[in-house]
Amino acid sequence: MKDHFEAIAGITKYIDIHDINAYSTLMDIQNLQLFVQVAQLGSYAAVARQINQDPSLISRAITSLEKQLGFRLFHRTTRRLKLTEEAQLYLTRITPLLEELESAKDEANSLSNSPTGKLVITASIAFGQLWLLPLVNEFRQNYPDIYLDLRFTDQNLDLVAESIDLAFRLTPALDSTYVGYKLFNTRYSVCASSDYLSKYEVKPINKIKCIEALTFNLPEYQSRWIFKKSGKTKEVPVHSTLSISSMLALKQSVIDGQGIALLPHWMIKDELKAGTIKTIYSQYQVTATDFETSAWMLYPSQKYLPRRTRVFIDFIKGKNDSSR
Repeated sequence: MKDHFEAIAGITKYIDIHDINAYSTLMDIQNLQLFVQVAQLGSYAAVARQINQDPSLISRAITSLEKQLGFRLFHRTTRRLKLTEEAQLYLTRITPLLEELESAKDEANSLSNSPTGKLVITASIAFGQLWLLPLVNEFRQNYPDIYLDLRFTDQNLDLVAESIDLAFRLTPALDSTYVGYKLFNTRYSVCASSDYLSKYEVKPINKIKCIEALTFNLPEYQSRWIFKKSGKTKEVPVHSTLSISSMLALKQSVIDGQGIALLPHWMIKDELKAGTIKTIYSQYQVTATDFETSAWMLYPSQKYLPRRTRVFIDFIKGKNDSSR
């Protein structure tokens, strides 16, 4: 706590402490939060879109703050706002204070209230629909006062720029700018329907020159598949007979007997149990990209996490650990 008082002292040195109006305005938490957001996103317009306000409101708030502090906060260019040297120091000092204020409010509310507020979550379309959504439905029964904004897209959204609290990503490596929790290692299998397998012969890998397959519409999935057994790998060229931009549609095409495809296990576990999808070459590990790909839950690195975010993270961790 001593550090926080020292940081406050550092802030007040930039204004005349006897100027009560300036001091009062400086402690307008909303203006300070707007300054932090502009520093993160690099423009008034981006912050305005984020909070659904006119950019002129953001500009006036920053101008007012600059007058109170006695120094410029941003170098203004045509492309992006850049922090001045003074502003960079100021930002470093006030960010933990703002986080501490939010944390104190959160802790006080937790004594008598259930978590509330908006939680923005992103995931790929297929992963979100098949893996995440069933868990979200159960979470909402436990925490009805938390408003969830689910953004399912196959684009990797910028968590800071888009004000996203949590992301679920399928990736071989964790982005160092985020805090991550590994849900599970992903495994892929070559799949086909029983009907397809009854009509077409499946040749051994060492006798295949090229695989005729249904493919996901990304270049790395359409050129070759990599098979591994006993530490040895073999790349087999792939000729795409049908390219689909949706993993859900790709799976349905396999079920409909249109051909074989490379699908992740988290997507086909129900179909494997039901027998509507069969795996081929199960004695091999197989991938189109990397054998070390994992499913991750990510969030921006910061000291303070709102209670609504923390309870969702703990809920997912609990469900994931119990399913192992």
